[in-house]
Formats: sequence, structure tokens, C-alpha cells
Amino acid sequence: MSNMPLKSVEYIFNNRQFVMNFYNLDELPPSDAGELTSFYQLWNKLRDGKKIPSRQDYTFENLKGWHTNIRLVDLGEEINSPKHNIILGETYKRYWGNDTMYNRFVASKDATADNREKYLKSLGCFMNYHYAISVGNSPKLDNPLRQVAWIDLPLSNGNNDEISFLLTALIPLEE
Repeated sequence: MSNMPLKSVEYIFNNRQFVMNFYNLDELPPSDAGELTSFYQLWNKLRDGKKIPSRQDYTFENLKGWHTNIRLVDLGEEINSPKHNIILGETYKRYWGNDTMYNRFVASKDATADNREKYLKSLGCFMNYHYAISVGNSPKLDNPLRQVAWIDLPLSNGNNDEISFLLTALIPLEE
């Protein structure tokens, strides 16, 4: 990625590595973000003058072309609350699986203290009104080692600008 991120967090999970790069909400994705830029532009358009869009701003129609690539996760009441997937597209599941990052890096008996700390740091970046573009190996073990990229964008519950959800779009990269 060509823009300089505010913060980068590198994960290693099951011998697979990925990096989350965090940006200010008003900053366009790096020029090499490819298709993820159009997903950011959709999100940005739906902000409509608000700090972040609401979950209710998204419809089946305005996500056309992205349905299979997305995930919507409920972040829970507190930073340490369990996270729950609400929507999981087929392409997203193929490369990431059904687990949330919370399940992989905090709740799992296999979670390391290092990844737990990195996850909480990453979640703190989202809660401070940043978005992330990540690149790395598909963490799903039954997949071949495949490079994927994804963007995580914050959403509110509609009552205010508090971050309640993350909307993710994932794309496999060319080999």
C-alpha cells in the first residue's frame, strides 16, 4: 500500500501472516488498494455528512456486487465483549472462515498473549474512528496459502456516531 498508515499491526496466526494498516476516516485508501477503494467510496457516500454511516444506511441494493465478499460484525457493548458475525458472504467465508477476530485472538484456547494484545490495540484504533486496510495470507487453514486484502469500516447503530459494527469487504489478490 502506498499511503503511509497512522498505525500498522502485524499478526501471525497458524504460520500465516497479515498486516492491518489504519487510516483516518477522511483519508482515501492508498492508490494500490484497487477494488477496495470503491467499497470505501460507497461507505463514504453513505456517511452523508455524519462521522460514520449507520448500519441502517446499507441496503441489499447499495451493496450490489459486494454481497459475497462482505462481513458485518457486531462489536458488542464493550471493547472486551464477544463479537458476533451478523452477515458472512461466501467469498469472505472461503478465505477467512466463520470466526471473528475476537474468537481467534481472544476467546480461543490457542490465542497467544501477543495476538490478544494486538487485537485489542486494533480494536482501539477502530473505536478511535479509523478504518483499516489489511493484506496477508488467508488465515483459514483448509485454504491454500492465498493472499487476500480487506477493508474494515466502522458503522453506528443509527442512534449516534458511536461505533457499534464493522463492515468488511474481502478480495482475493492475483497470484
